[in-house]
Amino acid sequence: MVRRMVEYFYTGDYADCNETTKDPSKEKPEHSDEEGLTALCIHARMFALADIYQVDRLQSLAATKYGKALEKGSNIQDLFDSIPDVYQLTPYSVRALRDKAVLALRVKLGQAIRLRQFTVASPSTSGDNSGGAADSLMEVYDEVATETPEFLKDLLSSYIRAPLLGHCYNCNPEQPQPVEPLQMRCMTCGKGGAGLI
Repeated sequence: MVRRMVEYFYTGDYADCNETTKDPSKEKPEHSDEEGLTALCIHARMFALADIYQVDRLQSLAATKYGKALEKGSNIQDLFDSIPDVYQLTPYSVRALRDKAVLALRVKLGQAIRLRQFTVASPSTSGDNSGGAADSLMEVYDEVATETPEFLKDLLSSYIRAPLLGHCYNCNPEQPQPVEPLQMRCMTCGKGGAGLI
């Protein structure tokens, strides 16, 4: 991560996980401790490093890159993997990545449940052990919730503040907005016609 921070000081940017080295003759990154990290984890760690050293522009860049990595369609496993970095490496008052992670997880959980990739009931209570991917996602969720209780609190608070999320074409169709079920009214602009996520 320090190498990426130094790179930022010289170039105003840092390499994502897919751009670990500029020299094509090298196949592996120079630092083996960064092997296997997803883009979301790298951006979360860069954000935390920028927070520690109070490099505001790097912090802003890392938050932007984290958000773009979420938008590019990172999978739910990568998001779960980044949660401990987002929550354990930054103070509670620094909300930029926390809010993005909670919102993205709400969207991805909704999609995973609809696609039956994630089950709400655990295998021990449902009696059916044939869940496969759903069971493994539930195990990952349980692990993250145990390691990072602040995340679980933020996720629950998000559901309490805005039980339903949808897309409002009047506000921004790309950004989820809180909606009401009656006429699918957007709670941001007050107009009807919003769609569920």
